[in-house]
Amino acid sequence: MTEEEAKTKSCCGPMQAEFGKSHVVNCIGSACMAWRWEGSDYSDDFVADDETIIAQWAEAGWRTSDERNDKGHVKMLRPLLTQGFCGLAGKP
Repeated sequence: MTEEEAKTKSCCGPMQAEFGKSHVVNCIGSACMAWRWEGSDYSDDFVADDETIIAQWAEAGWRTSDERNDKGHVKMLRPLLTQGFCGLAGKP
């Protein structure tokens, strides 16, 4: 589900305590340490086949593929993180 959809659901974690009363709170999505992103779609771009450049892109969450374009540039892939789930509830 999207993060916005999740925020309309009750949190499956511990109930919040306020002045001795418990109440259920809504999910806070990626602000929660239990939130897990799930990406099945990818953004892609081609970069020069240079170890330094590829390392910089990798640090930013991109990964290399075996594909190259006609200039010999490496195709880099990055998951589009639009879907996720609560890690406490388990993967749907």
